[in-house]
Amino acid sequence: SPEVARYFLKFHFLESEQQRMAVLNEKANEGLLTPEERSELEDYIHIGGILSIMQSKARQSLKKHGQRP
Repeated sequence: SPEVARYFLKFHFLESEQQRMAVLNEKANEGLLTPEERSELEDYIHIGGILSIMQSKARQSLKKHGQRP
C-alpha cells in the first residue's frame, strides 16, 4: 500500500551511524581494520543494500499507484 511504501522511505542511517561508517571506510582504505571493525562495516553494507532495495520497491509501488514518493 502507499502508506507502507512511505513508511519504508522514511528509513535512513542516523548521523552518528554515517560518521561511524566513514571512519570504518577510511580505516579499510588504509588497511587498518580489526576483524571486529570489518564485521561491523560488512553489516552496515549489508543493511544499506537491503534498505536500498526496499526503498526502490517502495518508490516503484508509489509510482504504480500514481503517487509521488
